[in-house]
Amino acid sequence: MFSIPCTTNAKVSLKFGSATFPIDTRDFLFQPLNNDLKGDCISAITAETVSDAETWLLGDNFLKKVYMSTNSQTLTVTLSARTDVPASSSVGRTDPAAVASLFPGSPSSLTSGGHTEQQALANDTASRDRLGGEQLANGSGRAGSLDLWLQLQKVLQLVLGIYEVAQSRL
Repeated sequence: MFSIPCTTNAKVSLKFGSATFPIDTRDFLFQPLNNDLKGDCISAITAETVSDAETWLLGDNFLKKVYMSTNSQTLTVTLSARTDVPASSSVGRTDPAAVASLFPGSPSSLTSGGHTEQQALANDTASRDRLGGEQLANGSGRAGSLDLWLQLQKVLQLVLGIYEVAQSRL
């Protein structure tokens, strides 16, 4: 467990090629130690033992800010920054309208100047392609809860397949 000052304004970003993805400061602060917001907070960034020094595990603090597309034929993963999420969607800071819009049947009011989920699905060739014979999203740009989980499972299987093929070529 690491601790950092709760009042930090450090800048953290991850860079892949020429694309830089910032992580909001509030997203790497977990909770204050001793209930003191002016003291130290538990860091949401932790160290783990991994197989090599080149491996980074990116969790929800990163993945909630990007759209990810995979292509099993070209063995590529494409990332695009999302702009339809609040600056920080940490517990206690989440916009209720943003959360409500994530559930089927809820209207989406998130259309700020960049890519929305629906625009990304419409514009992303890999997302428009069929995964295992089923389309990723229904006509409204969203899948039902069960369908969404099934699609996520297929995407994760696809990512694992890309990883395994890439590893076999090394």
